[in-house]
Amino acid sequence: MSQGYDLKLTVRETGLADFVRAYQNQEKYLTYCRACDNYGAKWSCSPMGIDTVEFLSPYSYVTVAAVQMVYHEDVVASTPEDRVKEVTLGTIMPVKAAFHDAMLDAEREVPGSITLSSGGCTLCRHCTRPGGAPCRQPSRMRYSLDSFGFDLSAITEDLLGIELLWCRGKLPAYYTLIHALLEREPTGGVVERVVRRQLFASDDRKEDNLKDCSR
Repeated sequence: MSQGYDLKLTVRETGLADFVRAYQNQEKYLTYCRACDNYGAKWSCSPMGIDTVEFLSPYSYVTVAAVQMVYHEDVVASTPEDRVKEVTLGTIMPVKAAFHDAMLDAEREVPGSITLSSGGCTLCRHCTRPGGAPCRQPSRMRYSLDSFGFDLSAITEDLLGIELLWCRGKLPAYYTLIHALLEREPTGGVVERVVRRQLFASDDRKEDNLKDCSR
């Protein structure tokens, strides 16, 4: 494939109460949110102005889905430090957009469910929040997992068996995007089916889809 990476999907469904007990620590992780540029600057991020306990209360299950962009070895080796950010954004953003759309499709197939997204919302080039205007796309904007105080590293390592890698002066072997679907009843594999259909079609079609989503 010309993108220089392959996609890998890992999905796990579990009880929401156990998930919250194991992985949510709002006091600790919202401290990190306050240090982020997205804090108070994106509608998807903290402070959200909602009661998170009340928001989660209708749901009994959660399906966590992780998409890894596994870079080809030659791409990692040939990417100089001054191009790491360019390559990172050029690959992550279209995959994130396609993944977000796939999760919204899964949401539509599971009555009463709702998605929590991977990181800050990127639907609009500039969010309206800093100017005090309403969200332009409230039907598509979803709150981030981070903003609920969930420990993403623990979730990926314990629940999915994936170690999160970060940029440390060079392109890592892979990046990982994490979404979740909050559900009232078990979904029977809907998330995996929909995400595979949307992101894991034939190579040529997948490349076209990801390009379309990055516009």
